[in-house]
Amino acid sequence: MDIIVNLSKEHRTDVGHGTQLYTVLELAGTEHTSKEITLSNAKFRSGSVENPLVVKLKSDRCDAVIWMRNIPMEPVLERGGFWEAWVAVYPPGDRWIYSAFDPDEIPRDNAAQVHLSIRIQEDITPLGSMR
Repeated sequence: MDIIVNLSKEHRTDVGHGTQLYTVLELAGTEHTSKEITLSNAKFRSGSVENPLVVKLKSDRCDAVIWMRNIPMEPVLERGGFWEAWVAVYPPGDRWIYSAFDPDEIPRDNAAQVHLSIRIQEDITPLGSMR
């Protein structure tokens, strides 16, 4: 299946603590990086929804992860393969990064957050055409 991710913006202007942030998205051993927070049409290939999408916002000064979040793919598939929302991001080591994910949760207004859209396209290839 193909998984296409767009990260369009961040909610708070101080999310980078005065540094320029850039985005790293990881899924199933594949990584996409942008030079800014916005990242469009990052395409991943995965045979399973078991692997979460890992969103990392890193500082360009020290290459350290400032904010992150794990997004499971199962809720996206359960919603017909498309999901779009504001998602809270947390400092590395925060327990909320790995907590149960609620795709309907609305982040607190003062929380650091990014706007994500995820689309899953399943391969529908007839067995006979694989020869």
